[in-house]
Amino acid sequence: NLKNSLKYHEINYKHRGSKLIDDVAGLTTIDHEYAHAIDTRFALAKRPDLAAVVSKYATPQKIGILEVREINAFNKELHGADELLSNIVYNKLKARYGMNNIDFHKKVVEELGTYAGSDKMEFLAEGFANARWLENPSLFVQDFKQIFDDEFNKVFGDGK
Repeated sequence: NLKNSLKYHEINYKHRGSKLIDDVAGLTTIDHEYAHAIDTRFALAKRPDLAAVVSKYATPQKIGILEVREINAFNKELHGADELLSNIVYNKLKARYGMNNIDFHKKVVEELGTYAGSDKMEFLAEGFANARWLENPSLFVQDFKQIFDDEFNKVFGDGK
């Protein structure tokens, strides 16, 4: 029910140190998950070999152990792909701030919460939600958004 959902949201976001704790409608969570979809689609746009695997299994079909192995290999390759938007934004933002890995990780946790610090994909998802929903985003979040938008537009255009 709504009461329990809001209670869980508050506990979870407090524990993560998220600045999005005031979202009681769940819209930040929707944007967080949307960012994961963007991340995957971005990599597929840059990696035709991975996109071909997705196309191969785009329709329901019976699969055997060889196909399962191919799908598992696809997932492993996708999640380690340099072409993920999450990797690109993370690395460019880290370079912009001129920080080593340890200091940048601390900055990510300070700015976006512990969940964003768990890996680059969660960094992207939390950064995206923060950029979309914070009324007064920090300079870090503004820089995140600028890099995200620039990289996104290189692949998908600016929609104009």
